[in-house]
Amino acid sequence: MDAKTLIIKDCNWRAELCKCQKCINMYEDANCAFLTEHEDTLQFYIAQNEHAVRSKPAEKPIERELYDYVAEKQSHDVALMVLSGFEQMKSQLNAFMLEKAKENQVIKKEDVENFFEGLRAAKRRRMDGDD
Repeated sequence: MDAKTLIIKDCNWRAELCKCQKCINMYEDANCAFLTEHEDTLQFYIAQNEHAVRSKPAEKPIERELYDYVAEKQSHDVALMVLSGFEQMKSQLNAFMLEKAKENQVIKKEDVENFFEGLRAAKRRRMDGDD
C-alpha cells in the first residue's frame, strides 16, 4: 500500500470528528465541512434508499404490461405471440450475455448489432416458412 492510501474501517468515524467552532472553521476553510453532516454519510444514503424501495408500490412485470398493451390494441392471440417472441428474445439475449461473460469478453457495439441481426434473420426465415 502506498503512502497516499487511507483505509478507515469504522463506518461511524464522522461522528467522532470534533465539532467545536475552531474545528468547524477549519473544515470550512478546507472545503470539507460536509464531513460533519449526518445526511452525507453512506449509512444515511443506504437507509434512505431502503425506505424508498420498501415504500414503492409493486410494479407490473414488463411482460404483463406488454401483454395488456398488445391485447388492448390487437387480440389475445396476437398478444400471446408477441409475448412468446419477447420471452424468446430475452432468453437468447441472456444466453448471449452469459457466453460473453464466461469467455471474459467485453461486449462491443458490433456484438450487439450482430446479435439482433441474427434475431431478425431468424424472424425472416420463420416468416418465409423456412424454419
